[in-house]
Amino acid sequence: MNSLIRVSAGCVAVALACAAVPAAFADVALNQREGPPGLSHYVAPMFPDYAKHRGISVGNVLLAVAWDETGRPSDVVVLHTSFPAFGESAVDAAREWRRPPGGKLVQTYNLQFELGGVITVVSKMLSDYAAEMRAERTPRAILPEELDAELRAIEQPMPTVPASVLGKYETGRVVVEFYVDEAGRVRAPVVHHATAEEFAQATLAAMSRWRYETPRRHGLPVVTSMRWAFDFKRTS
Repeated sequence: MNSLIRVSAGCVAVALACAAVPAAFADVALNQREGPPGLSHYVAPMFPDYAKHRGISVGNVLLAVAWDETGRPSDVVVLHTSFPAFGESAVDAAREWRRPPGGKLVQTYNLQFELGGVITVVSKMLSDYAAEMRAERTPRAILPEELDAELRAIEQPMPTVPASVLGKYETGRVVVEFYVDEAGRVRAPVVHHATAEEFAQATLAAMSRWRYETPRRHGLPVVTSMRWAFDFKRTS
């Protein structure tokens, strides 16, 4: 389910929809600091002064926020921004957001800035967002097949699992979704499946050292999304 939050002059209106956000908003009074549903603490991004001085009155940012078990952001990635200052403001605010403690997950948030003080936040689960990425909606992260060239790894050590762990299982599998940012670093990885926690930990440890060439589209650096499956097998 998608959720839309509109903040203006200290009041908040909320609309819920399964497929699309309606033009009209339900009149629901909430504290502005509550933000999107699911957050226990919300800090609204500030409209950047630099954008005002440049005569820019509107902007948008698409964020991916990786949440740890304590409900704190472990990573915040700008997938798209109409102007760099909006992305910086959104990241600064999102680092202060909090969720109730729980499992690790990644959510995307679409923030619309208007000079009058209106900020719209649409939150989606990463799995829902990934399914929509091929529907030609904007803004969004770039898919690997849309890059100018196949993304080449510069450093890509594969995970190694202790023999004591492999001895417990005939096989193991880990499925991870992640982003590659403009510097070629792995960002906001989320494990969607793991035979055991030891396999997941080994995989994420290896991926933290991965480096790619800069992903580019039309010659410009971009953020792209990827999905990898790792299969482990006992050899003796």
